[in-house]
Amino acid sequence: MDFISKLSQEFNIKPEYAGKLSFYLTAIDKQLKNYYKTYFIDDKARPTIFVSAGGGYAYSSPRESGPVAKIFNNLGYHVIVVNYREDLTEFYPEPQKFFASIVKKYTNDSRVKTIIGLGFSAGGHNLLEVALHKDLYGVKFDMI
Repeated sequence: MDFISKLSQEFNIKPEYAGKLSFYLTAIDKQLKNYYKTYFIDDKARPTIFVSAGGGYAYSSPRESGPVAKIFNNLGYHVIVVNYREDLTEFYPEPQKFFASIVKKYTNDSRVKTIIGLGFSAGGHNLLEVALHKDLYGVKFDMI
């Protein structure tokens, strides 16, 4: 069963509306992909916060991303915001794998002194899933 059929069945969407749903979801999905953004203050080794914003596993909240990074930058932290669930076709454990892959990518970066995880709402769940199953995802946080 494809994604649209599953969604239509789960939410009791009438068949005559499934085509419109498919059109809109396809348009949205083409615009939104998993990505991350770094907020390095400089090239010095500093504690680095990996932010996993909330959004109900449907999107990443803008107010829990860039503004949070700027606050922590002002306090002397590097920040990496991981927008982990922007692809509407990805389900568990794909958001966790993506988040973990970004943490792994920067684990040995000379600018990363300490790895700190910060998550909001669903992003907090995403972060804890990765942190609590460190053997599965291959990452270790110094602080959560």
